[in-house]
Amino acid sequence: MAASLTDVLEALGELFLVPGAFPKETFADVLNTPWARASLKEGVAEMLAAGGDDLPVAYTGTFLIASGRPTLHLEASAFRTGRLRDEGVLAGLEPLYGCAEVHPAEGIPEDHLGSLLLLMAQFLRLMAAGRGNLEGPARQLLAEPLGPFAD
Repeated sequence: MAASLTDVLEALGELFLVPGAFPKETFADVLNTPWARASLKEGVAEMLAAGGDDLPVAYTGTFLIASGRPTLHLEASAFRTGRLRDEGVLAGLEPLYGCAEVHPAEGIPEDHLGSLLLLMAQFLRLMAAGRGNLEGPARQLLAEPLGPFAD
């Protein structure tokens, strides 16, 4: 049975938030995701190839330490304002999280790619359940917060 879009978004969100939460093979298709920025695809390819079975170590080397190249940030603030956890960017996300009735785990930035993908999955889940008109907030999430990660 093929995974739904909601399932794929959740799996990708978990990959970026908790590396090692899913087997590496689950994420081979990430490299073929048409919306992802080339640098993000390269980072994922590097992480999956270099990590062996220790995905958290490879994740740290790819996204947090980045020897010999600029750090590949997974927070939208870094692309928007050049600062991590920019208060203005985070404040703009509060209504979206409130509308979806979820919040990121403690210590995880609201603008982290993993958090945003999980938020999008929640919007899809709520829309499928017919829980209010979430189309506007979902479109805003795609157009603004997820925009820095897409080509």
